[in-house]
Amino acid sequence: MDLIRRSAWGAPATSPAPSLLSAQGVTVHWLGAAWTPGAHSACLSKVAAIRKQHLADTKNDYVDIAYNLITCPHGRVI
Repeated sequence: MDLIRRSAWGAPATSPAPSLLSAQGVTVHWLGAAWTPGAHSACLSKVAAIRKQHLADTKNDYVDIAYNLITCPHGRVI
């Protein structure tokens, strides 16, 4: 697995989100539209933009990006 760390896409090294004591499954989320990023750097920019959108979401009051991991079309895990 080629893991891209948070600092590579501009996020703090650690998350302020609390750790989960347990989990009951996996959720797969799709962005909702076709997306062709071109260079891998576009994937990192997209992840940073998603985090920014989540932090601006006052309804859900996110403290960080709302995903544990994201897989890009280049096969990397962010």
